[in-house]
Amino acid sequence: DVTEPYSIDEFPALAETLRCGVDLEPRALGCRVKEGRDADFLREARKAFGEEIEILSKGELIKGGFFGNTENSDVSISHNRLPDYLLLPPPGMCIYHRTKDKTKHKSLHGGSDSLEMIVPLIIAER
Repeated sequence: DVTEPYSIDEFPALAETLRCGVDLEPRALGCRVKEGRDADFLREARKAFGEEIEILSKGELIKGGFFGNTENSDVSISHNRLPDYLLLPPPGMCIYHRTKDKTKHKSLHGGSDSLEMIVPLIIAER
């Protein structure tokens, strides 16, 4: 359940570090940072959302296989499409692009919490 909805536009100093809007989804928020503003982005993200939020760089996403095994193939276009950082809020928190979006969902499932990552497998036979 969403108990702590935030939006990027509530934090102007953080929003100012971004090249464009955010993407992916509110429980796994992709951020593209202006050149030379990484330290500012990381500082402002921590200030806005606290120490509990997990922040992963593009390199960590690739190395960790978050978007599949991209290390051993020619996927330069895929790497270019990845965000510079992924914000993974703790359970209950989500981060929208705009304040008006904060009432969209009462629950979400795209984060890194163990309960969100469980995918049921149902096998039916005739």
